[in-house]
Amino acid sequence: MKTTTLLSTLAALLAVPLGTSAQTIVNITPSADTNVRQYADDAATNYGTQNLSIRGAGSSYNRYSYLQFDLSSFTDSDPIISATLTLTLSSAIDSGRTESTLYLYGLSYASDAETKANVPQLQATAEDDVVNPPTLLTNENAPWKAVRNTLFSPPTNATSLGSVTIPAPGTTGSAAGKPIELLSTSALVSFLETARLNPSLSIVTLVFLETSTQSKEINFYSSEHSTESRRPTLTITTAPIPEPATVAALASTAVLVLAAALRRRR
Repeated sequence: MKTTTLLSTLAALLAVPLGTSAQTIVNITPSADTNVRQYADDAATNYGTQNLSIRGAGSSYNRYSYLQFDLSSFTDSDPIISATLTLTLSSAIDSGRTESTLYLYGLSYASDAETKANVPQLQATAEDDVVNPPTLLTNENAPWKAVRNTLFSPPTNATSLGSVTIPAPGTTGSAAGKPIELLSTSALVSFLETARLNPSLSIVTLVFLETSTQSKEINFYSSEHSTESRRPTLTITTAPIPEPATVAALASTAVLVLAAALRRRR
């Protein structure tokens, strides 16, 4: 066997993606979602039954959106190795807007009990007690209130998880029904892994927003949409940790191939 062939074999062995065949991909939609609005007439209103909406402004028209996902089904799963958040535009991007950036954050809590104590219920449900209705999330009681962009300051328990460009009106990807994808980042994977590894923490709270000044809001379909594919979707990929024996076998084979190549070069 030629040296170049041996080296090619070595490279192929080192490039083997361990555990790829056992990867599992799961799409989950929010257990609840809403948006909060800074404007005085809207600040005490819950928008859990409406589309998600964000806007950055130097005045009092800022909007942030909240998502909650239930990760309880991942407690016994393999480690999370990738996660992508997909939002779908519910209307074309308004002509008064310019290109901007959507920022995603995660709010960290030690347990579901702490989450519920700090984050009011995002939206009403059919199971709510009519006599003693729950407190619903509004900008007035939000753990992270929408504020004018000149005062933007994430709370101490907010972790930056990534960002994605929101296209300018009339450009590719700006029409109604088009997806806005926030691709996987190490920060997002780490944030979700923390919840997966903590048996008492299954509810993760995400906040997305923009900080540039815009004359109009941008709207996305919410979890109430009748078509599941248009709802906000978190695509999570899990994969098993390679068995030590598998890693050792590949490493040993790679060493033997390299040794053979070096001997032939002498």
